[in-house]
Amino acid sequence: MLGRAVFAGVVLALSQMIVAFDHYAYAQDAANGEKVFKRTCTSCHYTPDADKNWVGPSLHGVFNRHSASYPYLAYSGAMKKLDLIWNDESLERFLKSPEIMVPGTKMTFTGISAPKERLDLIAYLKANSQ
Repeated sequence: MLGRAVFAGVVLALSQMIVAFDHYAYAQDAANGEKVFKRTCTSCHYTPDADKNWVGPSLHGVFNRHSASYPYLAYSGAMKKLDLIWNDESLERFLKSPEIMVPGTKMTFTGISAPKERLDLIAYLKANSQ
């Protein structure tokens, strides 16, 4: 019986390492992230170096900022209740599928399916948040 528990623990640990490797094995490329941003985000957001809102809130300084904390009046109730800090992990989950992470979000963007593109976009947002 103990042997099964140990085996299950090892399998769980290895599966978590594989998932982590799958998402973060890519070198982040902020220059490519800027291209991803221009292709996927500029219909609603200004570039992160522009400290102003448009259809969506400013992404200036979004990295390490509390969700729904930027002065912007049109956040959804779901986004206001989210209560998290935008970092590598939370941005990666949100950019993969905003509606799954924040059911009820006003953001109509369906997400970025390619892990490398998400990580590159995060690198670009991070580089422009400092």
